[in-house]
Amino acid sequence: MRPEYLQRLLSGVIIGGQVMGDVAVGKMINTLSACIQKKMTAEDLAMFQTGTHPALTASPVAYPMVNAAELAIVQMK
Repeated sequence: MRPEYLQRLLSGVIIGGQVMGDVAVGKMINTLSACIQKKMTAEDLAMFQTGTHPALTASPVAYPMVNAAELAIVQMK
């Protein structure tokens, strides 16, 4: 799975995104939608607590949404 985020350059607020992958992307799309609605920043998402299940989701250490948020933070600098 590979999520990407669009964010406002000055504030870092997430304003859109794209998620590609298998059937598990539905959870990420729902999370991304909630983040956009609540005007969360990439930093908020990078520190967002997410429940995972070994058989159903990625490891919390390598969770694609957090990795994409961290990449967005680096690209803003």
